[in-house]
Amino acid sequence: MRPVFQILQQTFLAALLWSSTAFAAGAAPQLTLKCDLPGHLAKAGEPVNVSLHLSRDGKPLADAPLLWLIEGHSSIYGYHRGKTDANGNLNIQTTLNRPGFIRILAVYKSGKAGEKELQKRIGIAVEPDKITSARPKPADFDSYWDSEIAAMKKMPLRTEISKLEVTNPNYKDRVEMYDIKINAPGDRPFVYGYLCIPRNAAPKSLPIMMSYQGAGFRSSVQTLFLASLGRMVFDINAHGLPNGKSREFYAEADRKNADYRYRGSDKRETIYFRSMILRAVRALQYMKTRPEWDGRTILVSGGSQGGGQALAVAGLDPDVTFCFAGVPALADHGAVLAGRQSGWPQILKTARRAKFPAKPEACDFVDAVFFASRIKHAECLLSVGFFDFVCAPDSVYAAFNAIPSKHKKIIHDVNSDHTMPLATHLAGQKAGTEHIKSQNTRK
Repeated sequence: MRPVFQILQQTFLAALLWSSTAFAAGAAPQLTLKCDLPGHLAKAGEPVNVSLHLSRDGKPLADAPLLWLIEGHSSIYGYHRGKTDANGNLNIQTTLNRPGFIRILAVYKSGKAGEKELQKRIGIAVEPDKITSARPKPADFDSYWDSEIAAMKKMPLRTEISKLEVTNPNYKDRVEMYDIKINAPGDRPFVYGYLCIPRNAAPKSLPIMMSYQGAGFRSSVQTLFLASLGRMVFDINAHGLPNGKSREFYAEADRKNADYRYRGSDKRETIYFRSMILRAVRALQYMKTRPEWDGRTILVSGGSQGGGQALAVAGLDPDVTFCFAGVPALADHGAVLAGRQSGWPQILKTARRAKFPAKPEACDFVDAVFFASRIKHAECLLSVGFFDFVCAPDSVYAAFNAIPSKHKKIIHDVNSDHTMPLATHLAGQKAGTEHIKSQNTRK
């Protein structure tokens, strides 16, 4: 997906004329942004000060033009411009009078031929623990999904399993891999995934780990490393497409399904993510029949669209014991109606722009916030990027706050957009490993 903040940058950069400023030749300019609040956390109505400093070769750039965008709730949205003082400094002050996020993008363009504009960003959370969904949970949300899952359970499991060669020398003697096809309901009636499992695993010896994919069309992932740690890992294709095809095959699928994000979004029975979520649950239903499952430990994980699926599965299957959702999508679809950004894919906004019918009442039934509200006992770890324009931090926190489980944590990536830092990936792996160990002590 194309980062939304890039589109915003291009929009307001093209709309304003920059004046050139004189400078001495030397190293590239340096722009720093600092917030005066510990942890980048503010209270509603509290003044938020962000200081900017611009320099080159260690010397301040005075009287230099800067442009910045303040984004968050519609009440603070706007473009601004100014110039640095004699010491190369500029101060931005803003306030948000309600729980939410403030995001500031600052841009400097020197006017020097061949020198690209300099961009820096910063995010501030305003009482994020008080953020709630923009719309109420449908009264029949739980009964609807309970009925859907019950009907799917009645479908006899039909699988096609093909053993694949593990060619990686680090794992070929330790891990077995299978390409698996499972029948499922919906307009794409099959789950396709790669199952990686430790070689010669004993019955009832392994935890299940489900891996769900982010946006885009691709084959399933070979999770050899995770399987080598002593778990059976099932990575499924998000769109019900066969694995191991050519790059051109998936590119063509992407082209033909460019509108999938808002397809059928006027009815809960036809909205695209309904069948995706059913396939995600169906895959876990199959994994629970594997003789190697220890019968007690199930981890679900994913980032972005995959994080939204992980929250949905954790909410729909009470046997899930751990959920890692990095910058999860599919949350708070109705936020756009309340003056803030919805989580990806911003169905109501993008569908209307493309002249597709879309109804909030349909989107509610694939909202990660409402699936999260069903997670009563599982351990949950989420991450949020304070400068994420794709899965808006408000939407992530709406989902996090909806989780009733007492065993939940959230990682604050205060300088991140929709690119999850390596440290966050490692934190998710560590939390999953520790969870498995804790489950093993309960034998």
